[in-house]
Amino acid sequence: MTEEQQEAIEKKAMDMGWSPEEKFRGEPENFVDAKTFIERGEGYIPFLKKDLARIGGELKSSREEVAGLKGDIKKLGEYHKKTAEREHKRAEADFEKQITDLKSQLREAAAEDDLVEFDKVETQIENLEKNKPEAPVVETTPVDTQPQGPHPDFPAWLADNQWFNEQPRLAAYATQVEREISTSNPGMVGRLLMDEITKEIKRVFPEQFENPNRHNDNTVDTGGTPPAGGNNKKHTFANLPEDAKKEYARMAKKTGWEWFTKDKYLEEYDWEGA
Repeated sequence: MTEEQQEAIEKKAMDMGWSPEEKFRGEPENFVDAKTFIERGEGYIPFLKKDLARIGGELKSSREEVAGLKGDIKKLGEYHKKTAEREHKRAEADFEKQITDLKSQLREAAAEDDLVEFDKVETQIENLEKNKPEAPVVETTPVDTQPQGPHPDFPAWLADNQWFNEQPRLAAYATQVEREISTSNPGMVGRLLMDEITKEIKRVFPEQFENPNRHNDNTVDTGGTPPAGGNNKKHTFANLPEDAKKEYARMAKKTGWEWFTKDKYLEEYDWEGA
């Protein structure tokens, strides 16, 4: 590899968050060279995309369920409204019939000059008028049917944490941290939760948040051992480089990654670049 090629690789790695060995702030045994760092970072991308696709599918399903729920609520409201209208019409018809009958009795009492009966019927009419059926008022209880999307605090947090967009490896780990915190502490939401994620990311990857003045650096020595090279004719797990096997073991242990089998890893692994 020429010096120019090495410089290009190191520049790309530094743009992704890599630090030269003399500026590396983590455990010495965790340091890897620029080439390995790039391969690992790019290795996370297809899995992160799959995770995002799964979340997108779940969100789409939730939206469809919400749309169905809205339709059901609307139908239920219309049913109650029609039922109330029918009951009101029935009560009005009964009321009008009673009023008509009482007025007929009132006329008969007046014709017969029966004041006692007249006063009695008149009182009945007055009492009935006081209880005249009123038009129904159908009240609906507001229901929050909005599907859950990004928290309102997310845009501001993202503006302060550009690494989430720029470094796939850290973003993938942040997604895992969010799941673990939400499971153990479901009451923690919003910016409080997001800041806890940031703290954990900075704790695990301290070297990514130092100010290495990387643009003023010249070519530096690299450390670590590059992964085994060469293309294997048989794309089996046994033929993977040791670095790749360790990477799989680390990712497969994560909660929520049960779907991440060896077969899926082999499908996504870059054999040509191995």
